Amino acid sequence: MAQLGLPYGTVTVVDHDPSWLPTGAAYAAEVATVLGGLSGGVEHIGSTSVPGLAAKPVIDLAVRQTPGACVHPGEDRLPAGPAQLKCVANTSRRSLP
Repeated sequence: MAQLGLPYGTVTVVDHDPSWLPTGAAYAAEVATVLGGLSGGVEHIGSTSVPGLAAKPVIDLAVRQTPGACVHPGEDRLPAGPAQLKCVANTSRRSLP
């Protein structure tokens, strides 16, 4: 498996690595398990989720919030794990049709 992540302030695009797809799926499953009922689904998104596409070696995930679930920004719900996970609250979008 190719190394994931980039040093701060750098942009590097590398050839597609077939391990990105199962790695993204595993990370998504781990985050979904931790969030439990707060999550309406977690998906591997971005260029690393497209087979054959060169990309930055960074796994991006999208979390769909369960309707009515309350999440407080800054609340630490993700345990330390093998992946460096960054949680960003986007309050500008409430829901998509």
